[in-house]
Amino acid sequence: MSERASMEPLDEFVEPIETTSESPSLAVGDVLKTPEDGTIYRIQRVVNFQRWQPPYRIYEVTPEGKEGTCWLWEAPSKEVGEALRKEAEIFSQLNSNLFPRVYDQFEQDERFYVLTDALPEKTLAEAMKQGELSFPQFLSLLAQVAAALIQLHQSGWLHLGLRPECILVGKPIKLIDLRWAVRIGDKPQVHFFHAGYSPPELIGTEISVDERSDIFSVGAILFHFVSGQPIPETGVQLTGLQLNYSGIPQILSRCLANNKEDRYHNAQILHRELL
Repeated sequence: MSERASMEPLDEFVEPIETTSESPSLAVGDVLKTPEDGTIYRIQRVVNFQRWQPPYRIYEVTPEGKEGTCWLWEAPSKEVGEALRKEAEIFSQLNSNLFPRVYDQFEQDERFYVLTDALPEKTLAEAMKQGELSFPQFLSLLAQVAAALIQLHQSGWLHLGLRPECILVGKPIKLIDLRWAVRIGDKPQVHFFHAGYSPPELIGTEISVDERSDIFSVGAILFHFVSGQPIPETGVQLTGLQLNYSGIPQILSRCLANNKEDRYHNAQILHRELL
């Protein structure tokens, strides 16, 4: 097997949903009453990430008369609401501690809201940039990502947007941002590409995608950690890469093969290799 998985550079990177520039509709101290059971939530603060800019507004809220906090996700437009609704449906179907847990979802004042558990606020991208993780710690996190993908794939979905920004570092990790998720075997309906992490088959939408597309992205995140940079537009070059851990070159080769047939066939195999 060749250790080189080449990718043609992409001329344009198009995301299907733009980050909103509107000002938040809710402010600290405001209250929101859910239409189903009448629970009142008070806005404590706006949740912001240093290295992830979602199109949603996220608030930390406390339920009146109850302990603890949770997150309120607000879609500021109909288009963003459709994306948030899809994510909420997938998260609800999974009902896993490796993804946000959905408590409620509702519409109010022409906006769509989702209530979830409170999540870790540090992304893997931030942890990698700050050099906080040893290689064994990173590998443990990546194994959890593979475990999350097993659950996602078994439910019939692909992530397709997997990158360090959508992995929240906690115990356990939380995998978020399913805006680009599609059913296994389908063709993406929107042209998008996350430079450095997306598999080469996403450059065009004529090829159906399967589990191996997400497996490429896991390998791309591993490549970023061990090389210090995302995959360049010129493609992956493993020859000459200094790796002090046995088995890692083989994992990279099997994840990052340009031909899907040469990659791991499912996330279960990758998960075993990462343990």
